[in-house]
Amino acid sequence: MVERKYHICHNSGCKNITREPKFGKSKGYWIHYRDCHTCANLKTNYGITTPERDALGESVNWTCVICETPLRRVPEGDKTRTKYDAVVDHCHHTGKVRGVICATCNRGIGLLNDNYETLKRAMEYLK
Repeated sequence: MVERKYHICHNSGCKNITREPKFGKSKGYWIHYRDCHTCANLKTNYGITTPERDALGESVNWTCVICETPLRRVPEGDKTRTKYDAVVDHCHHTGKVRGVICATCNRGIGLLNDNYETLKRAMEYLK
């Protein structure tokens, strides 16, 4: 039996363990990943790594800049989700990362289609 080797994520500053190796049946050998699960997801979706996401969170003191609630940093492998989870906010039109905010505010912005005019009208309505 082949030993499954786990390594530390190769992204600078990330201390997470890499994803679980898998046996590629069509290739006939074990595939060992270089990224941890979180870095792989962040790179695929936003083009950033876990340390870069953490730097964004530190820059706002892990507080949502919109509703000012403390953000919960989701540990590697944690499957539970709360409305206070720190999530990466990005523009759906340009793909540019704006920062880290709470999941609730991120959903609200997304439901308004990242449209500044719509957000302005919503603010006027709330007044």
